[in-house]
Amino acid sequence: MFSFYSSDAVHTFLHREHHQGFHAAAMSLLVDDSSRHDIKWTTPISKLIRNDFVLEDEYATNHLTIEDALSHRSSMPGHDLSYESTHFDRKATVKDNVQSMRFLPLTAEPLTKFQYCNLMCMAASHVIETLTGEWLGDVIARLIWKPLGMTAT
Repeated sequence: MFSFYSSDAVHTFLHREHHQGFHAAAMSLLVDDSSRHDIKWTTPISKLIRNDFVLEDEYATNHLTIEDALSHRSSMPGHDLSYESTHFDRKATVKDNVQSMRFLPLTAEPLTKFQYCNLMCMAASHVIETLTGEWLGDVIARLIWKPLGMTAT
C-alpha cells in the first residue's frame, strides 16, 4: 500500500499543487470506463453528489459539470481561507469542504468566468471517491501510478 504522506528517505506525497492534473487524469479514466460508471464530462456534479454539492445559485448547482469544475469556469473564486480548517473539533474532510461551498458566494454569473478554485478540485475529488468508494490517493495509485510502475513520486 502506498503511503502518500510519508517522510521516509523516499518520499511519496499527494500534494495539492501537483496532483490537480491527476484529478483530471483519474476522472478521464472513470469517464472512459462507461461500463462501470455512468459519467461524462458534461455530467452535472450535483447529479453525482447531490446532497453534498450545493452552491448559492440554483442554476449553477444544477448545471455545473465535471468539465466546468476541472476547467475552473465555475465563476467561484478561490475562497482559499475557507477550507482545510477544522470541522467540529476535527480536521475538515474533502466532503466537509465540498458541503461548505453552499455558503460561499460566486463572484460572476454562473459558468461564465475563469477563476482558479481549489474547492472545485475538491468537488472533483469527492466525485471520484464517491464513484469508486476509495480514497483519491488510492485511486490515483491504482489507475495511474501502479500501471506505470511508479512506487514513489
